[in-house]
Amino acid sequence: QGLLGMERTVEVSRLTGLLLQRQESRVIQGTLPHKNGYLLPVEMKAFPLYDPLGLQLGACLLFRQKSQGYKKEQVLQLAKLAYFDSVSGSFSRPYGEMKLKAALTEMQQTNVPAGMLLVQLYNLKEVNDSCGHVAGDHLLQVVGKTVASLLEGSDIVVRWQSATFFILCHNGKKSLLLLLAERIRTLLGQIQPTFNGQELPLEVLVCGAVADVNDTIESLVGKAERMLLQTDTNRVLVADAK
Repeated sequence: QGLLGMERTVEVSRLTGLLLQRQESRVIQGTLPHKNGYLLPVEMKAFPLYDPLGLQLGACLLFRQKSQGYKKEQVLQLAKLAYFDSVSGSFSRPYGEMKLKAALTEMQQTNVPAGMLLVQLYNLKEVNDSCGHVAGDHLLQVVGKTVASLLEGSDIVVRWQSATFFILCHNGKKSLLLLLAERIRTLLGQIQPTFNGQELPLEVLVCGAVADVNDTIESLVGKAERMLLQTDTNRVLVADAK
């Protein structure tokens, strides 16, 4: 089987010697260390090499990554875990960071400002403590689906932190962000979520920020988070690009 380091060298040497003796091709299964530290399953094929007169010169070794043999259902499940948050059903933070980074890069090329909104469940801890975490998870699902229903085009909602959702807006003009933020605040203020027949209180803070061409993910999120400290449940705030 696949060996590493000096053992791998010994294994290859033995295989080469076997080829020189038997003059036949061989295939073995094994592993090789990836540069990132994990083991990569490989298939190693070795076959003898000859000169024009038929004399054996040595052996050639070919390495090929071995298929993991995932079924379609397994691939879909892995993709779901990568792209979606398992609790809220919204997009996951890694996926959201990838899309936000792409939006900031696109913004530098098109000069169309990107923007983001944050929706924080102000009372999630209270719900978890009084009604249980399952009820709190249900509240997250309700908020995520409600916010997603208001989005258009390629805008997405992401579960950013335990009690905070992030909305990527590809057209981050401040007037549009304020309009969307107010629609979100108003709609969430009108619904009355329930779980197992019990009403769940819902209080949210909504704020945002317009991206600057020099913004990174960290700087843009930082601007929006500073707005969270200044807003309350009765109003929305959006920071300018600068």
